[in-house]
Amino acid sequence: MEPVYYMPGCAFELYKKETSEKFLTYLRKHFPNIQRYDTCCRHPSTLPEDSRVIYVCSSCAMRLRDQDATLKLQSLWNVIHTFGDYPLPDYHGRKVSLHDSCTAKSTPIIHQDVRQLLKDLNFDLVEVKAHGMNSQCCGDSLYPDHSPEEVLAAMKNRAASMPCEDVVVYCISCMNAIKRGGRRPLLLTDLVLGEETVPPSENIDEWYGKLVEYIEKH
Repeated sequence: MEPVYYMPGCAFELYKKETSEKFLTYLRKHFPNIQRYDTCCRHPSTLPEDSRVIYVCSSCAMRLRDQDATLKLQSLWNVIHTFGDYPLPDYHGRKVSLHDSCTAKSTPIIHQDVRQLLKDLNFDLVEVKAHGMNSQCCGDSLYPDHSPEEVLAAMKNRAASMPCEDVVVYCISCMNAIKRGGRRPLLLTDLVLGEETVPPSENIDEWYGKLVEYIEKH
């Protein structure tokens, strides 16, 4: 039996740890031997070669892929769609736009997985011009090398490009950026569970202070 790991990612754990646990409970139905993997992707991987890793964060997937080509990386979105037994809400054709994360730009399978899940959730996706492999940065990656004014301007620019007020995201940093930019972010994990997306109220320095502290401990 191949080793299987669930990697929620640091930012997701900080945002809603209880949500992370709900997905692990579901995954155990299909992968009885699954284990949590909480080592941050910014640290050297301690995963055994040829392990299957079910990830939530595209940044985790990108960094693990660079560290160990033997790992079988599978998004949580793909797992939910493939088994088809998760009690998904029906959003009745609600119109939304979608922001693709920078760390997923070179991985079209993530774009496909997310869009398939949005179909399963019965959303009407109105694509922004710059999407998929041509996606535009949400502005978050400019921090902390640029001034707060430049970072906010980039966030507002990306948010303003969205055709819809509601913008689906699958990255915590993108969620925060879209909110600061003036649109309403809908985090994919929240949508799957039928929960409200509530971005952290801290300013960007406070949020990243908490995130760095969490990463150092994991």
